[in-house]
Amino acid sequence: MIDEGRSCGRTTDNPAVRRRILHSSEVDDLMKMRRSLLIPALAAAFSLAVLAQDQTPATDETPPAEEPSPVEVEYAPEDGAVYDITERTTRISTVGSADPVTDVRERVSELVIAEGEDGYTNGVTIVSESLSRNGNAIPSPLFPALAGLELVYEVASDGSLTAITGHEGLTAAIASIFPEKLAETLDALLNHDALRHQDAGRYGELHGPYIGASVTLVENEASVALQVLPSGGSMPVYTLTTVTQDDEGTLTVQRVHSSDAAMLAEGVETVTEDDLLALSGDLEADLPTAHASAAVGGMEETSVEASGALVTSRIVQMRYEHTPRQPPGTDSFTNSLDVTEVYSAVKRPPPDPMTEETPMPEETPATQP
Repeated sequence: MIDEGRSCGRTTDNPAVRRRILHSSEVDDLMKMRRSLLIPALAAAFSLAVLAQDQTPATDETPPAEEPSPVEVEYAPEDGAVYDITERTTRISTVGSADPVTDVRERVSELVIAEGEDGYTNGVTIVSESLSRNGNAIPSPLFPALAGLELVYEVASDGSLTAITGHEGLTAAIASIFPEKLAETLDALLNHDALRHQDAGRYGELHGPYIGASVTLVENEASVALQVLPSGGSMPVYTLTTVTQDDEGTLTVQRVHSSDAAMLAEGVETVTEDDLLALSGDLEADLPTAHASAAVGGMEETSVEASGALVTSRIVQMRYEHTPRQPPGTDSFTNSLDVTEVYSAVKRPPPDPMTEETPMPEETPATQP
């Protein structure tokens, strides 16, 4: 888990750019994908003085550039709007030169926004859920029971989740699919509270950083956090964050991560390797004795509606590597884990208004000659 985060960066009104300033911030657990995407406000000012020797000093002061106003993110989705949701996690693990193992888990669902007096009751209907390994489906009795399950997310007016109901519907779904004895056994194995907690965690990870948030546009803001590795141990991971906003008000949050400060700073004018190392301070790698070395790298990009249904897309790609210690004279090898998480919410267009049918004129019977 992330124990500490520090950051430095510069603000931009896109494309005007200001000088970088050091500051502190918190970031979320990269492995659990609970990263804090809330960007702290920065300040920038500069002055230029020209002194002429043996003359009366003449100054040419440039007024401070206007600081971009923070973007207020508001949870205000359209009442009755329908979104098609896709969530997919791909994990590719490789041990040395062995063939990689690829696991893919996917959930497809439908979200219907319903605005109420004190907030929203958003209905989520699970369309399908699946798991595969190396392209082969892994069956689960839970998947057919989840298909068609209707969940209700109680959401406050600011977008914060207050409750999820509907998981108990799995009992009836299982009873309708399987024989009585098997259904009773499967239902006894289910933990509705655990499933509810899991879905609440998904919501909080995705939308939580933007609930009631003020987001400042930044370019290559640098931060560091202590990252727990899937293979054990932890190490500092550096991040460069850029936040922009388009003409339609959509925010784009882009992040690049690396445990190699020199590699991350390469080609970046406003952040140096020394800046990143200074941020890490007393954060030190704590690797298991079985590890000779380890490395982390990746990127993420999130699209956020400043006023609407918040996050509409998010992709996170992370790579974790570690090289085990080997006896002298033994060839070394590297194990790796690549994790890709994709979330998309596509809003359905409103149905076409029904056109009134124009009655056909009645035919006049032909007159007999």
